Amino acid sequence: MPQIKLVTNVSEYALLRGLARTRARLVVSTLLATAAMVGFGLWSAHYVLEVSSSVGVNLGLITFNMMVMLVAAYLQTVLIGDIAFSGPWREQVILGEQPESGASVQSHNAEFMIVLLLLVIANGLVVNFGSGGFLDTYHTEGFFRSRLRAPAPAERKAALEYMTEPMNFDLWEVPGVRQLVIEHLDDPDLEVRRIAVWNTGEMGIVDARGRLLAIVAGVSEPTVLRAESAEALGKLGLDNEARTALEAELARSTDPRLQVGLLRGLALMKSPLSIDVALPLTSAENDEVMLHAFWVLRNSGEPRLRPMLHEELSKEPDGQRLCALLDALKMVATPEDVTWARRAFDRVDAEAGCEPVVWTERDDQRHYVLYSDSFRVKYLKIVANASGGEHRAWFERIVADPDQPWRVREVAAEIVKRLDESR
Repeated sequence: MPQIKLVTNVSEYALLRGLARTRARLVVSTLLATAAMVGFGLWSAHYVLEVSSSVGVNLGLITFNMMVMLVAAYLQTVLIGDIAFSGPWREQVILGEQPESGASVQSHNAEFMIVLLLLVIANGLVVNFGSGGFLDTYHTEGFFRSRLRAPAPAERKAALEYMTEPMNFDLWEVPGVRQLVIEHLDDPDLEVRRIAVWNTGEMGIVDARGRLLAIVAGVSEPTVLRAESAEALGKLGLDNEARTALEAELARSTDPRLQVGLLRGLALMKSPLSIDVALPLTSAENDEVMLHAFWVLRNSGEPRLRPMLHEELSKEPDGQRLCALLDALKMVATPEDVTWARRAFDRVDAEAGCEPVVWTERDDQRHYVLYSDSFRVKYLKIVANASGGEHRAWFERIVADPDQPWRVREVAAEIVKRLDESR
């Protein structure tokens, strides 16, 4: 079986001898090859970045570019050798002619290979510079540019989904990549637009905020897109213009799906200023809207909510409403709530509790709209948040009480541990 070996003897290449038959022919061939390399390189760079919708075609063009660069570099090196090396070097080493006098020239193999390598690099740099940094641009955004020009929505959708894979995290700060996402907020396909909207929040593309606000306010836009745009605005962080826009839309909206999206956005912003618009929706007939409204209140951590929460608890609610009220009270509890919470702990059924309500994003990131604690665990947390270490002995008794459910004792033990660590 033949073995592959590295050929370092220039005379064994026997490449393009016809083009080097005379120096004049070699000069013309070198100039034409160099011009072809630059011209084709600039054209293919433009085509790949601005026109192509096929990754396969891109790879073929890039590969052909490399071949043209090698040919040009080889001819350039031969021309340099013909001029710089003494004696009939081109005739003997490149063309393989035998000297009539019997004297032979040095092959200059090492020098030839060094010059060839340097010229390959130089040719690549020339094309890259002339095309405005094509190689760098293609490495970061060229793949996405091509796939996002594909006529099939499934291709564009897949490109946007791939963009947010963890392996591409470093590309999220590349301006060109971020701009591609913004451009596809207006994609003709709804599902592509939805993924682009999600990408803006996941990638933290603050420059998309204005377009997202326009989508939220656009009554002709699909409800699902408006709701997801509100969620993306929440992931971009607290911004007063965005917050007031979401609050205004929430005050007008009667669509539960849109209301939920708006409430999610406000909950992620965690502004105490949003509680006034969310408060009426804590009495909404739609349970999902009601729970998300309480999530906004819980995330605000606003102390002035406490009287309202106690007023609602005094009405002895049950089910998810009770769970949401306790989750919210946990965030604003004061020492005045300790006695009430301890008494409630003793009265409530040991096994009664709450089923979780979770908003799961496209990347499986989970947001707990409602926590899955038992009622006793919720009362434990209220006492812990409100009293600090003043009721340590009570927590220790719960840890040691075999009649308490295992989960209750576990949470009490964790509270004692954190009290010890905070000393």
